Amino acid sequence: MAKSKTALVLIHLSSLDAFSDYWSGRDPEFKEALALAGRIAKAAIEHDGPVIIADQDWEDRGSHCHPRVWLQGEIRAGRPDATWIHFDEEESPWRPFLAKLRKMLERLKIKKVVLGGVWFDPGESSGCVTATYHYLVKYFDVTVASDLVGCDKDMAPWSPEIWTYE
Repeated sequence: MAKSKTALVLIHLSSLDAFSDYWSGRDPEFKEALALAGRIAKAAIEHDGPVIIADQDWEDRGSHCHPRVWLQGEIRAGRPDATWIHFDEEESPWRPFLAKLRKMLERLKIKKVVLGGVWFDPGESSGCVTATYHYLVKYFDVTVASDLVGCDKDMAPWSPEIWTYE
């Protein structure tokens, strides 16, 4: 069976640590982060097409890292063909990374990209997933899977483009 021409692109899974920490005041057991990790893992493992993951490769530094460490292990075990790209904006600029990602998608003959990861801003003014969306939408049919992104606010304001992966 031929793989679809839709790529699942996951941005900065290590930032799930920051997501866990951000919400820890109201969610000290990291249930929300674990639920997000579970949805991302399921989508990555079951996706019928290329899975590309850009990650900062942060070290495990405490209990707030558990959702991310679990997620990375699940994807590596369940989706060994996923492509992992090291990218940390603290180490190198966005522009070369985004150009590399675009070229990779073009070589794979991708027509559509579904984005997930951390962070996405429904107001479209900040966040790593947001920055990736703004760049890739110039070249591909891009949607943000609302259930595969970490946000610091409600997704409701970002209605026309929202797509749920399930």
